[in-house]
Amino acid sequence: MLARGLSPFVTKVLAPLAPAGGDWAELLRKKDSTNGRGGGEYRSTDLALMLRAMTERLGDAGYPFIRNLPRQAEIYAKELREVRNKWAHTGQFSAAEAYRAIDSAELLLRTIGVTEQAEQLAELKATVSPLEVKTRQEPQSEPVVTPPQPTTSPPPKLGTPRIDIAAIPDLSYAMAHCRIPVIDHITIDNTGGDLFGGIVEIDVVSAEGSHGGPREIHVDLAPSRPTILRDVDLKLDPASMLAVDEQRPGDIRVVLRDATGGVISEAAKPVNILAAKQWKASPPQLALEMLAAYVQPNSNAVEAILTDVSDRLLGSTGNSAIDGYQSENPERVDAIAQAVFEAMRAKDIRYAEPPASWGDNGQKVRTPAEVLDGRLGTCLDTTLTMAAILEQAGINSTIWVLRGHAFLGYWRADSALGTVSTTEVIDAVNQVDLGTIGLIETTMVTQSTETTTFDEARRSPRVRYLTDGIDDVIGVTDIRQARSARIYPLPSRAVDPQGNVVVTQYQPGAGPTIAPYVATDTKPAAEASDIPARVTQWKNALLDLSLRNRLINFTDRAGFRIEVPGPALARFEDAINAGDNITLLPSDAVKSVDGARGIHFGRDLPEQDRELLLADRHSAYIDVTDAAYQTKLRHLAYKAKTIVEETGANNLYLAFGMLSWRLNDRDLRSPLILIPVALKTSNRGQSYVLTIDEAGASTPNYCLVEKLRTALGLEIPALANPAEDASGIDLAGTFAAVRRAIVEAGLSFRVEDSVHLSILQFAKFPLWKDLDDSWQQLSRNSLVKHLIETPKNQFVDPKTESPGVDLDDLNASVPVPADSSQLRAVADAVGGRTFVLEGPPGTGKSQTITNLLAHAMAAGRRVLFVAEKRAALDVVKKRLESVGLGELSLDLHDKSARPSAVRAQIKQALELRVSHDQDLLRTKLQAVEASRRTLARYAERLHEENSVGHSLYAARSRELAADPDVTPLEVPKTLVASGGPETFDTVAQMMRGLPEKTDLARPRREHAWGFIDSVPPSGLDAAKIHAAAVEFDAALADVQSGIEWEQLARAETATAIDAWARATAEPRFSLDAVDALHAAPARPSSTPSRANALKSLPHNTNG
Repeated sequence: MLARGLSPFVTKVLAPLAPAGGDWAELLRKKDSTNGRGGGEYRSTDLALMLRAMTERLGDAGYPFIRNLPRQAEIYAKELREVRNKWAHTGQFSAAEAYRAIDSAELLLRTIGVTEQAEQLAELKATVSPLEVKTRQEPQSEPVVTPPQPTTSPPPKLGTPRIDIAAIPDLSYAMAHCRIPVIDHITIDNTGGDLFGGIVEIDVVSAEGSHGGPREIHVDLAPSRPTILRDVDLKLDPASMLAVDEQRPGDIRVVLRDATGGVISEAAKPVNILAAKQWKASPPQLALEMLAAYVQPNSNAVEAILTDVSDRLLGSTGNSAIDGYQSENPERVDAIAQAVFEAMRAKDIRYAEPPASWGDNGQKVRTPAEVLDGRLGTCLDTTLTMAAILEQAGINSTIWVLRGHAFLGYWRADSALGTVSTTEVIDAVNQVDLGTIGLIETTMVTQSTETTTFDEARRSPRVRYLTDGIDDVIGVTDIRQARSARIYPLPSRAVDPQGNVVVTQYQPGAGPTIAPYVATDTKPAAEASDIPARVTQWKNALLDLSLRNRLINFTDRAGFRIEVPGPALARFEDAINAGDNITLLPSDAVKSVDGARGIHFGRDLPEQDRELLLADRHSAYIDVTDAAYQTKLRHLAYKAKTIVEETGANNLYLAFGMLSWRLNDRDLRSPLILIPVALKTSNRGQSYVLTIDEAGASTPNYCLVEKLRTALGLEIPALANPAEDASGIDLAGTFAAVRRAIVEAGLSFRVEDSVHLSILQFAKFPLWKDLDDSWQQLSRNSLVKHLIETPKNQFVDPKTESPGVDLDDLNASVPVPADSSQLRAVADAVGGRTFVLEGPPGTGKSQTITNLLAHAMAAGRRVLFVAEKRAALDVVKKRLESVGLGELSLDLHDKSARPSAVRAQIKQALELRVSHDQDLLRTKLQAVEASRRTLARYAERLHEENSVGHSLYAARSRELAADPDVTPLEVPKTLVASGGPETFDTVAQMMRGLPEKTDLARPRREHAWGFIDSVPPSGLDAAKIHAAAVEFDAALADVQSGIEWEQLARAETATAIDAWARATAEPRFSLDAVDALHAAPARPSSTPSRANALKSLPHNTNG
């Protein structure tokens, strides 16, 4: 029933994480395979797999159910998992245990909304009688009302608060010595009303009495909801735990009382009280860490054997000094380890068989005195003893725990693992493969292997346990890391000659300390120069001063806090600027021993520990839990990369310092110092590291500087122009200067010592910085100087004339075909003229730019080509590559702007070797010249004018401009061939007036031409009209016959008129005849009216 009820819920949550087309059970199979476990069939219908998935971390997927499963439901799932495991190992269940298991299953199903199977379980539960409760055998705590015996409790009554205890199941003297709290949390599920002033009593008891309490906690319980008590801080009593000779059962008892002391509810969690010398691999992570407590370099037996070690070193190396890593020579470390190995073998130690399993009953660990003086030891005993001797000799060691076996590893260089203990041993194995860690099979110091050499003892563990896989390795413990985590050796006890017990406590050294960080080479801020108002306006326009800008209004959701203590901020900033990689750790990735002490997050660690982590391991905690670490940081890195690719600017910054201030009744927080960084993966994608963006450096938040100035009138020169040190900005000095400025201004602002990782819209800062640093150099340009000094006046280009360049020669030298306008633009640009080249798409702008760049490069010039978008850059870049100039161009956009990429491009250009065929070039140039002359002649003929002043080009242009609906009039070739420009102009003038004179005549009836019929224009035949007009002109010419109309006026008699008429009708007269007619004497007219008629005769004829 439980499996059927859970299956849809589990499948729904895990389906998005399952491999494409696969089953979610593959996630667990992959995890087990990675950890060296597995085998068998993995089915999604298996209840055990469902409960594992709900309670375990699933690799990169983290804890998928953390957002889908309430905390109480998770407790139910863990309890049912223990029940299932006990059933799988043929465990026996009492009626109360069965009742509780069914009840928990019902509650789990109801929590996730599965009512059908929950009702079925409720019916089943009614058939079970919860009697004969033995809480010591329960897998989870059992709520009780009355305590007749310390380890028995009846079932809860209705309305009684239910108490669940999450605690370490195996308690040891080592835990008591290291002050490890034994309770993770206590959940009180109050099903009744309010409870105020309640008292929770907690104690660890066994048949011998109390071992760590009692402890009291005052609580107020809300009705019908659970209350979780964390950081209970119940620690075991070392003296009481030391007195335990043999493993015994015990209980963690929790009693809930009201304010008067009356018992309301109680519960007992069964635990195992281990013997004082007993070590058990449960729970695995904490047990591995506690193993370091059994390494006792403070033992008198260790001090005694070091004398023999020194003598052996003197004999083998000529140097008796046990100097650890002081020589910085791995061979010297090997020699010390060999001397320890041989000194132990000389003790004639006998080998004892270890228990079959570390996790069942564990093992009583012998002290170094019992091994060295008692001459008996298991693999674990000899390993811990050798580790103690090496620790006293100044050499860090590691304990490798396998199933049923243990051996030693020692660091050949002064180093350590990243944590106290780890079950993911691949990193440690890699250190072995690199030769940084040496391995020793410590059982070879026993009597049975007295002929074994040290080299054989070193080879054996690697060959037997690491060559064919690491499935048998449970985990590795690093002794130095354990001491740093305050896991100190157990006190050593010995008996002096008088029979007195002498207890030798381990005296930890001062431990790794770190001096306050002081920045070096601090330089005062440079004096700011007077900047023109126009330049200041440009700079301010590049800054977003609205409250939408996170540089002004930073929120907790805007980024991730990095848990670096205030005194270490300068160290962090300098490390980033120096190019160091800083590893980001999940906020909850603390050591198990710290977690057991109630430290669940990195931010809760002491400041010195976090600063040591940064200084020694270049690591820092980020405010992201392990469950969300991969998802959130992968998304952040992807988003930052996308912004860089789209804009060419990096917007991922480390924000150092935070100014908390107020503007118009609104609380604001703004970063003070920014460093552009890159977020990259390491350790095969399992972790993320920060490194500086090669194109950036520490810079103040100029948006904040300008906002404070404009909104509050507050100017902080030390922030706008901060002092610098050897690796960036002097943070301490800058923060102090800001604090002084706000105090002097009487403002209730505050500077926080913090650092955040965030995407901030400061992409225009490089432009701002370039303008701030280089405006004076830019102003040397005539156009920029005009825009700064006289922006309202018309710009006058100093280069007033175009350079005298033969465009034909220029056309032969550019790589892309171009017309005259494009060539003129190229010539003017290289000649230094300032102009704007405009044109719609497809008019050859990119070709012109390519020619301009090529011509400028040939002239020894440098050209900066800037475009708004990457696509435009790519077009020109491809054109340059197509003409063979790609290697001589420097791409400064996007990732190509990194110093390494820039250096690579410059190196490629410097190493470029061009081979050319001079003869082929000369031949092609001659061909170009011949073609150019041919084209020049063609152009000359095309524009050559004829006798009337027209060229073919001009005639064709006029023809194209003419109205296509007008019928063209044929021009006689003789007119064009023989006429001059004046003749053609006269004809043209006549043709322009022709429409007025050729309009259709409509004479009056009384007019001499009144007989003309009105004919519509469509009915006229232009050719016939033209022929008639020619005939009329010829007739008129014949009529005149060389005699002017004025001569008719001389005829005063009819006879004279008849003579004139006959004369005109006759063939042409000679000039003599004409002269004789003119010479005839003229007499006064006797008839005035007739004379007048003769005068008007020509007029009437013309009319």
